[in-house]
Amino acid sequence: MNGDQLIKQGVQKNLYGDYEGAIAVLNEAIQLNSNLAEAYYHRGYSCLELAGFDQAIAEYQQVIKILKNSAELPENINSYIVKAFHNRGFSCFSTRR
Repeated sequence: MNGDQLIKQGVQKNLYGDYEGAIAVLNEAIQLNSNLAEAYYHRGYSCLELAGFDQAIAEYQQVIKILKNSAELPENINSYIVKAFHNRGFSCFSTRR
């Protein structure tokens, strides 16, 4: 399978709530080509859904790093980054009480 096929498979797994499975498939895509911003983007979404907020932030930062001089940045990446930071802060606050 090539990277694009693996990304599509990862997206399908995300759609059905199999976030761990999506991460595994997207890891394969990234191993094939570490510049696949779309794979990092969808892996970030998986991490966000699994409450892996620090990892989600790192994934989205990688997308920005790869596409920094491109107009191809996903439209909603900023909202996902904000959600990851917000939830990370909220989870830290909740565990301190």
